[in-house]
Formats: sequence, structure tokens, C-alpha cells
Amino acid sequence: MAEFSSHLQTNIKTFSERHEADEFQWQKLRVEKICSILRKIPQKAIVADLGCMSGMASAWYAACGVQTLHGFDVSEASLDRLRAKGFEGHPWNVDGERCPMPDGTYDVVIAGEIIEHVVNTDAFAQELYRILKPNGVLILSTPNLASWYNRIRLLRGLPPRSYPGVSSSLRKDALIDNNHIRVNVLSEWIYFLESHRFRVKEVYGTSHLAAVQGGWRNRIIHWIDGLASKKPSLAVGLILKVSKAP
Repeated sequence: MAEFSSHLQTNIKTFSERHEADEFQWQKLRVEKICSILRKIPQKAIVADLGCMSGMASAWYAACGVQTLHGFDVSEASLDRLRAKGFEGHPWNVDGERCPMPDGTYDVVIAGEIIEHVVNTDAFAQELYRILKPNGVLILSTPNLASWYNRIRLLRGLPPRSYPGVSSSLRKDALIDNNHIRVNVLSEWIYFLESHRFRVKEVYGTSHLAAVQGGWRNRIIHWIDGLASKKPSLAVGLILKVSKAP
């Protein structure tokens, strides 16, 4: 129990203190891809954005034909910034707590870069299933352990980018993410979601490496990354569009 509490407080502190505009630069390509998916979903009258932070991404999602958008976060400071943008915000610790909304509330739930922070992913998946309407859609994104970039890092004897560290506070490599708990490969996420009664409809690759600017080395990385993102199993990030099975 103490470990859960410590992990939760670390997440709240980390994401409450991140600069809104700087953070969004790393999210932008992923958010744009999620928007393109969202626009093609016919039923999206009411949508949930989990881990909404300050609501910059929420505003993009709401502009995709969504009638009502609710944001959820563990940080009250983030929710205050979301509400200042005109959205309804609700506190929810997704790691083991029940969502404050009734069964079958949402047409679409967006869980962007949140499941890798969760200890009890099974309980989280069960809540996602519960709050979705019949045939509702879940759009979930998460880092890809087997990305092209991570494969090269492992060959060099370095830890994968975004991989959890050996502790919740210590790391030698700057690309380790101490806030992460679950980072895995595409096939494992598909198996996980299907085991929780979701049907995987589409899988996409995404990346945040375009936010790294400057120098010939980064230009080469951007070129390779653009090609790899077309094949989800090699992409830096994964986006899965899944539906709630009856």
C-alpha cells in the first residue's frame, strides 16, 4: 500500500510541475494522430480524456466533432487549468480506484500515455470497459519497448528509452523514466486488451523524436524515425484503437 501511495504522489508531483507548452511539444505528433482517428469515429457525442493534464490535448480532441469532453487527472492543479479552458474535469486515480462515472457513459475514451504509469493495469482495463458504451471505442497510446531506437540502444548496452528504472528515484541514464511501471511490446498489449474483452481494430505507430531539434545526427534520426513509424512494431510509440466487445 505504501508503494502505491509513493508512486501516486510521485506522478502527481511530476506532472503538476511540467510546463504546459513544453510538454505539449513532445505530445503534438501523437495528439495529431489521435485526432485523425477520432474524426473518423461516427459516434463521439461524449468523450473522456484520461491523464488530461492541463487540457491542451483535450482542446484538440474537442475540436474533432466532440459534443462533450470530460477530463480526468490525479492532479487538482492540472484539473484547475483544464477547467479554466472550459472543460469539465474530474479527479480519478486510475490505479485501482473506481471511475466516478456510471456504467456506459462514454462513446470514446482516450488514454494517452497513461497505462505505462499504472501498477494495477487489470483493474484499469476493467474500468475502461465499464465506462464505455456498448461498441464504444478506446484509443490507447503507450511507448513501444521494441522500437527501432530501443533495439539500437540495447545493442549498445544501454537501457531502452522510456523504460522503468531500477528504482523510483535513481537513474544513471537520462532516457530512463522513473515514473513508468509497464512498458512492453505491441503483441503483449494486444493480448492484454483482448483478454479484457476489447477488440483491436487498428494499430498505428507514432513518435515524439521530431521534437528533438538540431544537428545532422538528429536529422538522420528523424528520417529513420519517419520510416519506422509507418510500421507500428518498430515505432517509438504505439496507438491502439479498440472497441468494447459485447
